[in-house]
Amino acid sequence: MQRSIEGEVAWVTGGGTGIGQAGAVRLAAAGAKIVLTGRRREPLDETAKMIRDKGGEAIVALADMGKRDEVEAVARRIAEECGRCDILVNSAGINVRNRKWADVDAPAFDSVIDANLSGPFYATAAVLPVMRKQKRGLIIQISSWAGVYVSPLTGPAYSVSKHGLVALSESLNQEECVNGIRPAASAQAKWRRRFSTSGRCRFPTPTRRACCRPMISARRSCSSRACRRMSA
Repeated sequence: MQRSIEGEVAWVTGGGTGIGQAGAVRLAAAGAKIVLTGRRREPLDETAKMIRDKGGEAIVALADMGKRDEVEAVARRIAEECGRCDILVNSAGINVRNRKWADVDAPAFDSVIDANLSGPFYATAAVLPVMRKQKRGLIIQISSWAGVYVSPLTGPAYSVSKHGLVALSESLNQEECVNGIRPAASAQAKWRRRFSTSGRCRFPTPTRRACCRPMISARRSCSSRACRRMSA
């Protein structure tokens, strides 16, 4: 039997688009009060409107997840205005266009690590005191299949950051389970929008194989069926 989250407070980073937006809307539909964080106000306001139009409650709190002071300021606001934080979803993340070893430079690498790994650490560390006091909490790190498998498709910075989220979640479980805090890491594959309507992978053959092989363990190359299954 699923536990009710009616009246609980859920902080969703990267809540303006993609997985973060979808998760925020579903959490609100289940009765949670949502705090939306990201760098751009417009998409966050759009998500907040989606929630409010269905009778939910949402707060928009801008922050660059790669900047510790901004993340901690949001956590303080949540504590002051809501008095609690029951759920944290670290969904904010980026990648860079020139991501392969031949192209990526140090500033680009740092920007990915800051947003994808340092940001979730800042947010997690910021909510731990209140969750420890509550003796309960759920912290979800949105990792990726790139956090389990390494591929040139995602590049070294993104792969490192998503592997790091899995380790972050495991280490959190080892130390904070005694406080009733439950960490989880989601390792989803590609979004449907990255694939053609025919179901065939859009990437050229060498990249396509690197992309799909982890998802279809026994096969040696990509197939339309595998790509459809991967994008579902």
